[in-house]
Amino acid sequence: MSEERFMPDATTIGMVSKDGVLLASERRYAYGTFIMSKGAKKVFSITDNIGVACAGIVGDMQVLTREARAYMKIY
Repeated sequence: MSEERFMPDATTIGMVSKDGVLLASERRYAYGTFIMSKGAKKVFSITDNIGVACAGIVGDMQVLTREARAYMKIY
């Protein structure tokens, strides 16, 4: 019988107020129970008015962020 392991999830939040928006995420990047980095960047700016935060695979988010920035330069 296989044993299920606890897989810690990342915490990422977004809050809206009358003065603006707050995006925050913990900096720890874990793969299962192994901590890959304690200083990963998970909150990104696309433009002055658009930002994103991730709680998944950081490498994928970096690619998506670069693509979004490139598309925003076109418009």
